[in-house]
Amino acid sequence: MSVDYEFVFPSGSFDQAIYDACDIVDTVGDRQAVVEEKVVTIQGMFSLSSLKVHKFSLSFDHADKHYKVTVSNPDWVM
Repeated sequence: MSVDYEFVFPSGSFDQAIYDACDIVDTVGDRQAVVEEKVVTIQGMFSLSSLKVHKFSLSFDHADKHYKVTVSNPDWVM
């Protein structure tokens, strides 16, 4: 399945400016809450995991569009 839009949060946390850059209109009105929830889920995975991964992504469908949320791990070291 192709992705209609990817939100990339390099700082490891939700950033309103990055969210606002999406040019797809949220016709339902709750997409931001879903994106924020995905960021929190990924942050929780980073804090609970003994695996130190650089980035992690989750996908979701919303109002007939397919989105991807990618979050960088602020604690990642090479």
